[in-house]
Amino acid sequence: ARRLSSPVLTEAALLALGGSLLGVVVGLLAVDALTSLFPNAIPLARREGLSWPVALMLLGATAVTGLVTGIAPAVHAARTPPGEVLRESSRASAGRRTFALRSALVAAQVALALALLSGTWTLLRSLAHLTAASPGFDARGLAAGRVSLSDVPYEKPAEQRRYVHAMHEHLRAAPGVEAAGYTSGMPLRQWSDFSFTVEGQPEPPPGQKPIAQVRRFGGDYLAAMKTALLDGRAFTASDTEGAPRVALVNRRLAEQHLPHEAVGAVLVMPLLPGRKAERITVVGVVEDVREVGFDHPVQAAIYLPFDQLPSSNVDLVVRAASPALGVSALRTAAEAVDGSQPFTTVGPYEDIVRESLADRRFAATLLGVFAALGLGLSVLGIYGITAYAVAQRTQELGVRLALGADEGSLVRLVLGGTLRMMGVGLAGGAVLAFALGRVLAATVPMLEPWDPIGMFLVGVALLLTGLLSSYLPARRIARLELGHALRTE
Repeated sequence: ARRLSSPVLTEAALLALGGSLLGVVVGLLAVDALTSLFPNAIPLARREGLSWPVALMLLGATAVTGLVTGIAPAVHAARTPPGEVLRESSRASAGRRTFALRSALVAAQVALALALLSGTWTLLRSLAHLTAASPGFDARGLAAGRVSLSDVPYEKPAEQRRYVHAMHEHLRAAPGVEAAGYTSGMPLRQWSDFSFTVEGQPEPPPGQKPIAQVRRFGGDYLAAMKTALLDGRAFTASDTEGAPRVALVNRRLAEQHLPHEAVGAVLVMPLLPGRKAERITVVGVVEDVREVGFDHPVQAAIYLPFDQLPSSNVDLVVRAASPALGVSALRTAAEAVDGSQPFTTVGPYEDIVRESLADRRFAATLLGVFAALGLGLSVLGIYGITAYAVAQRTQELGVRLALGADEGSLVRLVLGGTLRMMGVGLAGGAVLAFALGRVLAATVPMLEPWDPIGMFLVGVALLLTGLLSSYLPARRIARLELGHALRTE
């Protein structure tokens, strides 16, 4: 028994060790490639490279897996009497239990492959939608800068307004500048949330007031951002201190809370934390902007005139013929108005958008690579075990040939068995994929529970693999000489 089991275990251990070492080499190359393609997405990997403790742990896990998978055939070989082995090899088939076990393995592999690859496809589609979503503004040709005004001499709101107005005039007059504006915070960078109510609507229960993101802007901010005004009017020079409180709202807030008529509605909310709530009249509706990020759904937003509520922290935005011209205009204006104030140039806003999407694009690339590898391994595994199972039936099929079966009937017989086996696997995989999709949808924002197109494509690929892996050896056996087919073991 030991003579029979030792070679099997040795072969399994060598295969596991060889695969592990190859995996480490591929891992080293993959880390270098990924850090070159996405230098900012995984800074830790760029600095430290492959984690050797993790690699050693995976080497050990792979070795244990190889030994575990080698124990079953080794024990089977050691416990099977030689006479039974000889009788089995002389029969027309490899034995019902062995054939059933192989069929179950193929069905299980098909089910797992369908579930995992369908889940990966769903994640990839979700990431693709995120990266392709419109942010609600045009980042091309956009440049931004930020200034934090000191308490002296900009402690009072009037002085803060004077500074931003002077900056706005300098930027509008700069060569190559198409539009310029100022805001309390640029999209994708920072935001503030406030609760509000709508005058004339029932008062919500305590703690259940609607929430909206609140920003302030002025100048030609909408034109600079190329954010569309859908209804009403934009802010004007008359919307300043002492004028009636006005606001713009985004499409989402208008649809959710002002479905009948947004323009003219009155919102009740505090303008700053800790202040008393005030009445604010909605004068316009603008297109939705992804203020928080691409991986968050668009939320309700309220925009207030900066001149009615100025701040010492100001973001200035410029749309110019090129981002370089915009950056130059920002620096020149900041130096001309008051060079003593700490002014930071953000640079081309396309870089901000690209940076906000870097993690998602990296995740999409990584998932795509893993999905391709997973599909390749699944195809190889299903093809190998199915083709081997058909080859083990060579004697059985030879007997059928001797009894008068033709090539077509043999191929149909084999393909019918494979279809039943694949059907069981695909049905089980569909159930697993749906359950996995529900789990992913509960943990990943804006993710559909499942993608029928992805499941269909993966299922077709696996089904074609199974049929091809049965058809080729079945046709080869059907074309063998009868004597050779009957002698094959």
